[in-house]
Amino acid sequence: MQKAVRSEGRDSFPDAASRAKIWTNDMYRAVAKGCLQTFGGIGFTFDHDIHLYFRSAHALAAEFGSSADHRRLLLRTEREVA
Repeated sequence: MQKAVRSEGRDSFPDAASRAKIWTNDMYRAVAKGCLQTFGGIGFTFDHDIHLYFRSAHALAAEFGSSADHRRLLLRTEREVA
């Protein structure tokens, strides 16, 4: 990740970490929701582990800060720089 930050010409590792957290959080939740939609009601049964992934996606979203938290953090740092 540090290599990617340097290749973009940005020196802010915390900003890149926040962007990565936003993207992974949003994608994990979207994939879990799509999977649950695809498999329908079977995701709410114990025949598949889909319900565990769906719960995990929502639990992990708040563990290190939600996407909204990181967006506010990025907005605040961009305002400070400007």
